[in-house]
Amino acid sequence: MLLKRFLFNQSSPRITKRMMPLLTMALLICAALSGAALSPAAEAECNAEIVFPDDARIIDVTKPPYNAKGDGVHDDTAAINAALKDFNSSKADYSPDRFMSYTIYLPEGTYLVSDTLEARVARDKTGSGVRLVGQGRDRTIIRLADDTPGFDNPQRDKNIVRMAPDGAQPNSAYGNYVQHLTVDAGAGNPGASGIRFDVANSGAMENVRIRGEKSGCYGLVFRGTCGLGYVRDVTIEGFQVGVYLDSATVNNIAFERLTLLDQGACGILNEAKNIQLLDLTSHNRGPAIRAVDPMAVCFLLNAKLEGTGPGPAIHLVSPSFLYLRDVEVKGYTAPVQVSGDYTAPLPAGPSIDEWWSFEAPFMAGKKMRSLRLPIKNTPTFYSSNLEDWASVMDFGATPDDDSDDDAPGIQKAIDSGKPVVYFPRGFYTLKTDVVVRGGVRKVDFLFSRIQNGDDTEARIVVEDTNHPEVVLENFVQMIPMVHNSASAVAFRNRGPDHALISVGDKATGDLFVENAGPHTTIEVRNGVHAWLRAINREKSGLLNDGSTVWSFADNIETMRRRGSGDTKISPIRTVNGGRTEIIGACMDALQVAHVPADGSLMSSEDSEISVTCGGEIRRKGEEIGSWPVHVTEIRNGEKTRITEEQALYFTSEGQEFPKRFVIPMYRSPRE
Repeated sequence: MLLKRFLFNQSSPRITKRMMPLLTMALLICAALSGAALSPAAEAECNAEIVFPDDARIIDVTKPPYNAKGDGVHDDTAAINAALKDFNSSKADYSPDRFMSYTIYLPEGTYLVSDTLEARVARDKTGSGVRLVGQGRDRTIIRLADDTPGFDNPQRDKNIVRMAPDGAQPNSAYGNYVQHLTVDAGAGNPGASGIRFDVANSGAMENVRIRGEKSGCYGLVFRGTCGLGYVRDVTIEGFQVGVYLDSATVNNIAFERLTLLDQGACGILNEAKNIQLLDLTSHNRGPAIRAVDPMAVCFLLNAKLEGTGPGPAIHLVSPSFLYLRDVEVKGYTAPVQVSGDYTAPLPAGPSIDEWWSFEAPFMAGKKMRSLRLPIKNTPTFYSSNLEDWASVMDFGATPDDDSDDDAPGIQKAIDSGKPVVYFPRGFYTLKTDVVVRGGVRKVDFLFSRIQNGDDTEARIVVEDTNHPEVVLENFVQMIPMVHNSASAVAFRNRGPDHALISVGDKATGDLFVENAGPHTTIEVRNGVHAWLRAINREKSGLLNDGSTVWSFADNIETMRRRGSGDTKISPIRTVNGGRTEIIGACMDALQVAHVPADGSLMSSEDSEISVTCGGEIRRKGEEIGSWPVHVTEIRNGEKTRITEEQALYFTSEGQEFPKRFVIPMYRSPRE
């Protein structure tokens, strides 16, 4: 078994049946990991109380016909699984759109379970669309009963929660979410793993705690061709491994503000996936990260890694690519331990400014550094006072009826003065524009689909509000959305399709886009500063026209059209003095043999970019994936190119394909 092979061949600490008390954990976070405290915004989210109006069209598992108790005594497995079976978007009779995630709500309580909670998506269907959400991370607890049969074998882990069944196709995990709850592995369950997060194209885990004894297997599990997935504000306590990622490749997983505490063997075990981590905190005896295969690429920035035993903070078992920036290491014998030949001297620590394990040929003799653009957290807003909420249906919008225009009713709800405007889940048809303005702080679409009427081109435009920030979240976007405000605007948790998020001529406030995809086209202009996180743009473009764009964990799967010469579809284009920083993107050619006429992955025209990224190339029959031109730089009329021959390539031992290509660091020449 992989667990035995890769963990127990290392010197492991003694495994105890007693889990460290929560108070001690809190002291470890506050004292031993000084500087790792949550920001005020992140702390507010962790303490947020998540509630919904009665007409929001959510599924409350404590109400009929499910009647879960949440009292920590009765077994709620059957009740919750019935809700997960009844409501998922792979079932056409419930949802014609696979990204219209159903909100399955667990109010405050302790839900005792004795078997896996599983989103039982039809195996031959795409979809899933399951949003499992609690009332708060410390209010809603899913707890595995002590000494549960089936969870007793540490060599055959069993999940407490998983978001798709075994044998389902990779795209059976569209639009999955786990939010605002705790999963507890109980006692005497050495074969327990907390959550298997099946996710595809877009989906997120937010504000979640997973806790277990050191004798448990994995806290958070990623198996199969999952991704793009976004994991934010997650704490994992105990288990042998905090996060396990298997050897299946394609797509990537992004982590932000992940905290790993007291794992038995290592914090993260990555066999062969492409991962990015921002603001990682780890307090462990074993390594914070162990990468096994050459395909296991990792981009790590703003991390605090504290060890309590011998060994390295990061262990690369095979020659693979590792990028580090602003990493603090304490208590370990070395920041990085490697096997095989590496072209870069190992970092000494304890503070690592910027380092990568291999340099590409185009970097020879050049001193390259990332742009180091400032990083801001995406705004969020929560209100547990339902008097602050306005339903668009109460003002005349009629979901699931495309014969009329829902825009007037939606506009009235926005202009009602309530800080939260919500859309009971459904289809809404806009035949005229909607303007977000006035007293609105958040628009929660509850994964409704927002679409145009026949022969109309309506938009949602954010103009000036009475607040410094406005959030639009949880939506299936089929129409353009425009930031045209002096306030900061955040678009969060967005599902398909080929629709545009853009900056208008009047915008001056910051732009945030987080967990959006697939096929998300983004255009930033007018000098606006943008922060992008976990954007699955696939075949769509990113245009920075004279602005500042910081992008973390971008995802591309081939270009839209081959040989068109249409620069609008260039994956990443920066013009007119713009500045773009790409951190940890995954740019997959897969088996598509692109040609030079398709353009380059990244282009800069009299602007400035820095890029560190990976991507995947596959073979299907005679077709071999290819990105002929990685970077095109035009400066003062002079053109330079970085071609695919100048990148790095990694493959698993004994295999030719798939290949992982890496651009360790490209930085525009400075004047």
